[in-house]
Amino acid sequence: MSGYLDNEVKTAEALRQHPEDLEASGVGGVRDGYQLRHWLHTGDQGFLDPDGYLCIAGRIKDIVIRGGENIFPMEIEARLLEHDAISQASIVGVPDQKYGEELCAFVELNTVCTKPSDEELRSFVRQNLARFKAPRYFLWIGDDTAVLREWPKTASGKISKPMLRDIAKQRHKS
Repeated sequence: MSGYLDNEVKTAEALRQHPEDLEASGVGGVRDGYQLRHWLHTGDQGFLDPDGYLCIAGRIKDIVIRGGENIFPMEIEARLLEHDAISQASIVGVPDQKYGEELCAFVELNTVCTKPSDEELRSFVRQNLARFKAPRYFLWIGDDTAVLREWPKTASGKISKPMLRDIAKQRHKS
């Protein structure tokens, strides 16, 4: 990709040169046949697995930092979706005086199941994940007692995490 069409600001944000490339390339971008590379910064957090495949762990801006631990929401969301009673889940961070951020889970009940307690869901998460990855707060979506009747969506139809963060902040001010 050479850049965003007619948008130099977004191009400058997304296409950047690595400091090692700048040092190796010298003045003007080329030295001894070295061509300066641009790296596309997508905002995704990932890692290479043992077979060399890139695994996306989540969006950098969605990472929750709780007590100095970086927590990837996708991992917890995937675990919650393994519970029979949960049809959809989304994790966001909410400000917390003690830990910096706490985990808040927005969950939608599978209509054919009984609603589990918050503690039941925490225990379920802890069966496979570290204790600190269990959400402190659970907010329900979809039923009459829920915080929201439906998921807030972006123009492209994806769940809007910024809107969820705002709702969680309003509900759980520390």
